[in-house]
Amino acid sequence: MKINDIATVFVRYLKFDDGKRRPILIVKVKNEFVLAFKITFKFASKSKSVRKNYFEITQWKKANLKKPSWVNLNAQPLEFPIKMVGKSFGHLSEKDRVSFYEFLKKRY
Repeated sequence: MKINDIATVFVRYLKFDDGKRRPILIVKVKNEFVLAFKITFKFASKSKSVRKNYFEITQWKKANLKKPSWVNLNAQPLEFPIKMVGKSFGHLSEKDRVSFYEFLKKRY
């Protein structure tokens, strides 16, 4: 598992005793944990203030994603134990990787 890998993790719902597997973008690997941002397929239904903090993965097919996708930067990256993270199934293209870190520099 490496930085810029895309994997899945089981995320629990806050109000229900349930959850679902969600795609994540790994931004840091340290010891037995990863820091990652959630990836979402929903964009158009979000408000402008929410959408401005979404990074579009323009080469989503190269990243092995099934449909147009965005990295949700509306919250800090989440920390997950590596044992909770599914096997990496893709990674950002070089173009998206560079664009993502430029986007982060502008935001933070």
